[in-house]
Amino acid sequence: MRGSWRWAAAAAVLLGLALLFLPAKANDSLARLSAGGLVLEQTDAIALRSEDLFVSAARISVDYVFENVTAAPVEALIAFPLPPVDAARTYQVGTDRPAELGFIDFETRVDGRPAPAAEEHVRVYALDDGRDVTARLAELGIAGTRLAPFGVQAEPMAGIFAGLSNEEAEALVARLEAEGLYADRGRGFAEPAWRTEVTYLWRLTLPPGEPVSVRHSYRPIAGQSFLFADAEGEARFRETFCASDREWQALRRLADAPMAPLVVEIGYILRTGNNWAGPIGRFRLTLDKDDPESLLTLCWNGRLEKVSPTHFVFEAENFEPEADLLLAITVPHRS
Repeated sequence: MRGSWRWAAAAAVLLGLALLFLPAKANDSLARLSAGGLVLEQTDAIALRSEDLFVSAARISVDYVFENVTAAPVEALIAFPLPPVDAARTYQVGTDRPAELGFIDFETRVDGRPAPAAEEHVRVYALDDGRDVTARLAELGIAGTRLAPFGVQAEPMAGIFAGLSNEEAEALVARLEAEGLYADRGRGFAEPAWRTEVTYLWRLTLPPGEPVSVRHSYRPIAGQSFLFADAEGEARFRETFCASDREWQALRRLADAPMAPLVVEIGYILRTGNNWAGPIGRFRLTLDKDDPESLLTLCWNGRLEKVSPTHFVFEAENFEPEADLLLAITVPHRS
């Protein structure tokens, strides 16, 4: 083993300026469970008549209206995927519910009534080759829900090594290293090398010709980093968030402050909206940056209308999403 696990934990805090998580992302899709895992599918039997999506750093909500366009009832397995979570950046921020996935507060209502609790489908994959290591990590005592984001702030790796002595922790690291699950990923020390994917599943019966409304609401897993006005920061904002010259100058003014501003990244899968029969009949997107002084930056092929100091809206009919949503909210530092 290269160095002690305690040194790696401390170094992870010091280098915590990197993104803590992959962007949050989700959209409903038809699905099936096979021997190889969860498979998202297309259907010609169900149309998505409307989608009203609200995105903020604190909460995401989406309202759908589905319609069964066939002559018979359709029972569908609906999947709502959450973002992949990088285990190396899982334990660097605090929360009041560190030991469970429930901090996401995922809720579903169908036709205005609470739906039965969705099944949580949790899978874990190695970063080096994508192999499914869910069962193997469980054998080692690292269960799926212990991989949920956020942990004890003072000990970033405590979620993995909780309750272990130094000798037991080092033995666990040695086993993980031997299987390619604990490695130096270019940051100068060894760290966990897997990602966790969580998908919510439930069954929905749609009668023929009748609209069915579905509402999801949850707390997104938002990526966080600091913005520095260097060449790397500029290149990333221009390439990832399509920042214009004017936008980058505004971002630079925030970054030139004595304390670097925080960048909160939020994502959402839109392209699975193409899995239904035909385009989305009516689509409305509302983005909320929360603070009027914050800067909102994203790639978007369409007109976002500013309707309040913090809200931006896009509306379209017969909408066919061409790309997923990824936005950055840059929050100025206030002393």
